Amino acid sequence: MLLMFNRWPLSLMLSFKTKTVSKHVVGKSKDLKLKSVVTTRAADLFVSRLHPSTVGSELRECVESVAGLSKIAVVETKSDKLKSRVEGLYSSFHVLMLLNCHVLWNYLCRLNRGPVGLL
Repeated sequence: MLLMFNRWPLSLMLSFKTKTVSKHVVGKSKDLKLKSVVTTRAADLFVSRLHPSTVGSELRECVESVAGLSKIAVVETKSDKLKSRVEGLYSSFHVLMLLNCHVLWNYLCRLNRGPVGLL
């Protein structure tokens, strides 16, 4: 006699291996080797019509000082000079800022604006 369970033979059901699921860790660690991962978002700034002798380091310092006044934690900044149509008239830059997501979220909530599209 073959024992059945939901149209499956019981011997076959017992031979399936169950998947073990690890438990999530919540709270603070006493081990100093474990640290949480800082989630960052990239913000692109395009700045144009600056004086032709402007250097990328000046622009990075300006962006970091404005972010510091706004209490936004900037993890890293990079600036690239873009090729402009008229080189002697003005210069353009692309500035990439890596921002701490948690601090950025708190800043946007303090502004009382809905941060649409941020998770």
